[in-house]
Amino acid sequence: MGDFAYTAHDVADALARLSGVAAARGCAVDLEAQDLQERWQAVAVVASAGQLDAVTLEHLRAVFNYVENVIISCGAPDSFDVYEVAFEAIAKIGFYLQGGEPRQLLM
Repeated sequence: MGDFAYTAHDVADALARLSGVAAARGCAVDLEAQDLQERWQAVAVVASAGQLDAVTLEHLRAVFNYVENVIISCGAPDSFDVYEVAFEAIAKIGFYLQGGEPRQLLM
């Protein structure tokens, strides 16, 4: 099995791609691209220092909700571009954070 060592920057790039796809398709989303990046940066800063606190978990929840909203708003049976970048973002977040609490938010 490969070693997936993603950085916070890798996640930010994936989220930027996701925002771009959502904007290109005109999807209704709950955060602007800049707000999404700011929330991710808040998560990444705390995650690099240790355990996520309640405020940081709320930022992470907003990021996951954004991904979900893009999938729901833009997704269709033939929307591979949407699904590809959405699941790339989710996977990179999961590998970057490696903790139990962030994974529970996905369920």
